[in-house]
Amino acid sequence: MTTPSAPTSGRALTIVLVHGGFADASTWVGVISELQSDGLQVRAPDNPLRGVNSDAAYIASVASQSDGPVLLVGHSYGGAVITVAGAAADDVVGLVYIAAFIPDEGESLADILAGYPDTQFATAARPAEFPLEGTGERAVPRSLRRRSAERGRGGGGCVPTPVRHRGSRGEGRCRGVEDAALLGGGGHRR
Repeated sequence: MTTPSAPTSGRALTIVLVHGGFADASTWVGVISELQSDGLQVRAPDNPLRGVNSDAAYIASVASQSDGPVLLVGHSYGGAVITVAGAAADDVVGLVYIAAFIPDEGESLADILAGYPDTQFATAARPAEFPLEGTGERAVPRSLRRRSAERGRGGGGCVPTPVRHRGSRGEGRCRGVEDAALLGGGGHRR
């Protein structure tokens, strides 16, 4: 079999495999060996799992560092990531979804999941704070924040992109964090 290339570039195609949540890049080991045995270039970066926008920025940077056309492949949550990354990265020639989320433009994972009954996992998930580099602030992933707010477990009232919160010091803004809600100030902690 010959290595596929983009019709006009003559450069070899690179396949970038993006795993979903609750997984790591090792889940692609069998797929990687099959594709490489056919002479294809394959990359399987670890998806940071920090939120769709930040994960997509990372995957877009991986794709942009490839020399030639890129085919992004996403599984589960990775589908949402490649949807955003594919629009941001140069040389992405296609998106492949394997049992994956395929959000419409402007649609979040929470929007997709809102139409379905909660699973045991969803009812057990609680927002976990993480530090926002260089800000001294702490945040919680938006996907968990929204669902926990619906259940009355805190995190309510924050508006995504740009992230804003109302606190004792007035309205704040966290630049560059599009998928987290700031905690602090006005009672957003549990």
